[in-house]
Amino acid sequence: MGSKRQSAAEVHANLRELLDWQFAERDDQAVAQALHHGQGVAAVYGLDDAGLLDGFFAFLDETGIKAHWQTLVLAGVRNVFLPAILFVLLYGTRVLFGIESSNALPALLFSNVAAMTLIGFNAHQVADGMSRRGAKQRTAVSEYTLMDPQTLANAVCKISTAALQDLFNGTIRALAAFGVFMAEVMVAVDGTRIVTAPTFPGCGKQAVSESQRNRRGLQVEVIQLLFG
Repeated sequence: MGSKRQSAAEVHANLRELLDWQFAERDDQAVAQALHHGQGVAAVYGLDDAGLLDGFFAFLDETGIKAHWQTLVLAGVRNVFLPAILFVLLYGTRVLFGIESSNALPALLFSNVAAMTLIGFNAHQVADGMSRRGAKQRTAVSEYTLMDPQTLANAVCKISTAALQDLFNGTIRALAAFGVFMAEVMVAVDGTRIVTAPTFPGCGKQAVSESQRNRRGLQVEVIQLLFG
């Protein structure tokens, strides 16, 4: 079954909502009058994707979360061509952008020069890709940008259970030390499914039902096994 293709505007709206940015009203005359009367400017924000992300990334630095994420090691990946922190930031930004399909990453994330520069890449890498092998995948129909989208998925899926646990617990400790939590707090942990290959060590299995149309156009229920 085909799904609706996400647009850049939808991604921008997702980011603004998740980071809890509020709408503002443009009033150039009021701003000019305030400046004329000596009122200072509290802050200047760019409202593009990089402008919205900048404050969040600054928060990661200030709380020590980014420093903790930099300790992550991708032990299950051979010939890692990027620091593991970049894969974490790419995946985290994908979540903030609300990008549902990996196939949409080149158009909605990997080609966003401002956001990619903020994460740690440069314009040349965004335009030409990370390797010559990747550049060969460029076609008139599907332009390859930065890296193959499955590269990100494969890297994240190969992080060990122990490494993910340490990454999560260390993030919580950093937030607690920064004073985000009260002395005692009750929280709900996100139960988002992380789908892996059936051969992934330690993965579980779950049967899920999905409604589909068969070749005769009838709505049928199909049972699929998800591993993760």
